[in-house]
Amino acid sequence: MNTPTLIQHLINGQSTPGGQRTQPVYNPATGQVIATLQLADKLTVEQAIASAHAA
Repeated sequence: MNTPTLIQHLINGQSTPGGQRTQPVYNPATGQVIATLQLADKLTVEQAIASAHAA
């Protein structure tokens, strides 16, 4: 069995981890978990907003 890919956030061109919580991503045809999405915490959201304002 393969380890699912970890999907992080892209902020200011950099791959940025989110918080501690994750969400599985499923292949709708098979129901198999194909990736794990790292959910954003408050700090990650604030970084994304600051980066957007600076852009």
